[in-house]
Amino acid sequence: MRALLAQSLIDEIVRRVVETVHPERIILFGSHARGDADAGMRGRTFHGLTVCVLSTVSVFGILATSRLPVLNAIGTVVAVGVAVSFLAAMLLARPAPGRGPESP
Repeated sequence: MRALLAQSLIDEIVRRVVETVHPERIILFGSHARGDADAGMRGRTFHGLTVCVLSTVSVFGILATSRLPVLNAIGTVVAVGVAVSFLAAMLLARPAPGRGPESP
């Protein structure tokens, strides 16, 4: 099974963090650190992120209907900001392995 993130990329990220921040130690966690990342992980992550975004936009969208100007402004700014950030992330995210333009 092919890893979703190349070990060389993880090593490069760690190297840059060490050079820049000089931490006492770096603790890697998650499926890539354990070495058991799978292709379904990307779909599960997308599903979880989508549910969080929809619930956040819904709650702050409701807050945006408030008659109090401060609550209305907070709700509007956060709801729009979260929605735009999610859309930008979807546009800028790398395609899943095997789904890019170079795939047959």
